[in-house]
Amino acid sequence: MRTWISSGICILVSATVGFAIGVGTWASMSAFYSPIAGKIYVTTGGFDSLFDGMARLGADETLASKCDGRKGDLKFALDNEAQTIRVLQDSARTARLAPSLEVASARLSARNAVAGRQTDREAERLLRSAGWRNTSESHMREIIEALDQDHCAGTSGGSRPE
Repeated sequence: MRTWISSGICILVSATVGFAIGVGTWASMSAFYSPIAGKIYVTTGGFDSLFDGMARLGADETLASKCDGRKGDLKFALDNEAQTIRVLQDSARTARLAPSLEVASARLSARNAVAGRQTDREAERLLRSAGWRNTSESHMREIIEALDQDHCAGTSGGSRPE
């Protein structure tokens, strides 16, 4: 009888420790690869990495649109977005695909210009290379405001960025 009890206790303790290790590993991996963590998970799979990067770019753009109404750390969000675009460019080369990242880069440049981190010339150059006709600063700002409202409507029930 004692053997059964001690065996049962050992099995229960082992299962509990195994479960705790599994949950801890899952939680750390989730936190590590979260867009909020500022790190990008890069796979070597070309298309998989490109697909994940596009989803990450959407998350970064939502973060930059400040849907919660707080000022937040715009520099952090823009740096994440720039890093994501670089990873996307590398993934596109590996996968031998050619997604048009000029518009995402132009949007990032325009956001940087609004934040006073660079000039609007880079955004205009990128938009021209993507084939846009109207590359004016005011037009790009209107587009950013409209996209921010769309992001916020889709993520927070319609609150608007400040």
